[in-house]
Amino acid sequence: MEENNSSNGSKEYTPENTTKRFFRIWKPVLLHQIVLLAASLVTTFFVSMTYFSKNQEVLRKAVNDRGLLMQLSEKLAEIASQYMVLTTALASVVLIIICYRMYHKDQNLRKEKTKSKNGVLQYLLLVGLSICLHYVLNNIIFASNLGAMSQSYQEMQKIFYSPSITMQLLVFGIIAPICEELIYRGLVYNRLREKNSFLKASLLASLIFGAVHGNGVQMLYGFVMGLLFSFLLEKFGTLVAPIFAHVLMNVMSITLTEVGIYNVLIKNEVLLMVTSVLVAGLGAMFFLQISKKPQESNSEILQK
Repeated sequence: MEENNSSNGSKEYTPENTTKRFFRIWKPVLLHQIVLLAASLVTTFFVSMTYFSKNQEVLRKAVNDRGLLMQLSEKLAEIASQYMVLTTALASVVLIIICYRMYHKDQNLRKEKTKSKNGVLQYLLLVGLSICLHYVLNNIIFASNLGAMSQSYQEMQKIFYSPSITMQLLVFGIIAPICEELIYRGLVYNRLREKNSFLKASLLASLIFGAVHGNGVQMLYGFVMGLLFSFLLEKFGTLVAPIFAHVLMNVMSITLTEVGIYNVLIKNEVLLMVTSVLVAGLGAMFFLQISKKPQESNSEILQK
């Protein structure tokens, strides 16, 4: 992955036309959503065609029976969800290839050559901050019962955790985070950053990142995570940092769910609250240490 240097808003590569700039920022987001939607529709279509070819009588009955038609739709949706993870993985791989080329082109246009210098200690701080923030945010969701109040969130969780642990780790732990970071930090955030301060660019990119998740719980979670990933990109000067953090947090979520840690926390509110406060304090220490790290390039940019 190429290193990232924050740009300085040069007219050499930044379109001045407002419409072109708007489309340039939203293009990768629209591409992401269209490809994932297409993968979902194709999966549903083939599952339906395969099912109907083997159950033609059921289809004929369902045409004249609204209740049966609803049951059939639910059944097909359930079958399709079993294949959705695989098609999502394939769609994400395609997006990674396309978006990396877009990202590489942006880097060349900005003439970003400086390499970032991040030691082992810096990445250990990144690991600590990522784990702490993930733990605290999940506990807030548990304590507030937000997940239980959102049906769309529960449905998404079923799809997320329905495959084998190996498939979960591969698709949601590695492939999806790489894809999302290329799009929402590598392209969207960096393009917003060309003409905006860090604060404005990170807020806008994080709002977009949260919005595409489709339900209230994940929108909130995605927004906060987006702020973290933008901060890491700015401080470390490389897209490797937010990718590493995103992968770590998703792998942690899958692993802790698999071993039942979250179930223990949900049943013990005192343990949940006490550990959350302690971990939040530890996370704040990691954050402050990373904040002291000078930017790898264009160090004056945060002063804008």
